[in-house]
Amino acid sequence: SDLLERSMVYFGADNVLRSRGCDTFAYLKGRGSAVAAILHYHSTVIGKHHGLRGILLTGDSMMRQLFLSLIAAIRGDTLPMDHFFHMDAVYLMYKDRDALIVLDETTKKDPAVRKVLGEWFPGYLSSDETGDMPKEDEEAPLTALLYLWETKPDVYRREPFRMGKVSLHIAAFMYWWQNKGRIEEIDPYIAALTQHLAAHPLQTYVYVTTPWTEVRTFGGVEDGIRIPRNRKMAKWVSEEDYASHLSAKEGKDATRRPRQRWLLDYSGIADADTTKNITKTPDGIHFGCIWQPKYPELITNMKDDSMGCKDPMNTAVSQWLLA
Repeated sequence: SDLLERSMVYFGADNVLRSRGCDTFAYLKGRGSAVAAILHYHSTVIGKHHGLRGILLTGDSMMRQLFLSLIAAIRGDTLPMDHFFHMDAVYLMYKDRDALIVLDETTKKDPAVRKVLGEWFPGYLSSDETGDMPKEDEEAPLTALLYLWETKPDVYRREPFRMGKVSLHIAAFMYWWQNKGRIEEIDPYIAALTQHLAAHPLQTYVYVTTPWTEVRTFGGVEDGIRIPRNRKMAKWVSEEDYASHLSAKEGKDATRRPRQRWLLDYSGIADADTTKNITKTPDGIHFGCIWQPKYPELITNMKDDSMGCKDPMNTAVSQWLLA
C-alpha cells in the first residue's frame, strides 16, 4: 500500500523475504520474516535518512489487541493471545531473539529498558531526551513497537507529542470513550495532533475507526454516537493540507511531501461481516480471546470467542496495515 510505499524488501539467498537494511532474521526464518522485514525497514532504515525510528500504537484494549496481532504476525504465530494489561508495553525484535516488556513502574526503572526507550522513543520517558540514533551493534534491537494505554480524548496523553522521532503512529479512541462523552471532546486532541504533524512533516499518522459492539454492552458505544465520531476523524484525515504538496508540473520548484494522515477503517472491515460470522468474546467488544485475570496475576480462565482464538478480525486489520 501507499502507507508503506518506502518499505523495500527482497528475497535473500535462502529465499526468505528480508529488508534491504537487515541482513538476517535467523530466529524467524520461515515464520514471519516478510512482516518483520517490512516493519524493520519502516521503523529503522528510513531513519538513517530522516532521523525517524520506531512504531507507536496508542489506545484502549482494542488497540492493545491490534498491537499483539502485529507481534503475532512478526513472529509467525497463528494464535495471538492477550493476557490483558492496562499499562504501556514495548516489543523489541533483535537479530536472534525478541521480547515483549510490559512497562510497569519496575521495568520503567530498569537501566537497560530505559536506554532502549530513550534511543527508540525519545520523549516518552522525559522531554529532555536527546533522540540520538540507536547505535548499530550486535545487541541492538532491529525494530521496536511501543504501545501506550490511552482511553479518552479529553484526557489524551502528551507523550506522543513529545516523540517527534516516531516513524509511524497508529491511534484510536474506542470503547472507554463511552456514550456519555461529547463528540467535541476530541477537538483539543485534533488541534494538538495537527500542530504536531505540521512540525514533523515526515511522521505518518493512522487513525483507526471504532467497530460495532453488541447492543447495550457495558462499555459499548451505540451506532448513533460511534458512527459520527468515526466520520469526524475521517473528515479530519481527508482535510490534509495538500497546498504544500507541490509538484514540478505546477511550474514550482518544490519537494513533494509524503502524505501524513491515513484512516484504517476497522469499522468498515468489521461491518463487511454482515452476518456476524466472526464472533466476539462474551463481553461483546473484543474479537480476540483474553486471558484472565489481569497481568501479572496467574491465569485462571479465558474470555473465549468460540472460534478457536484465531482472531481473524485483527488479523485482517493487521494485513490491511501491512499490505
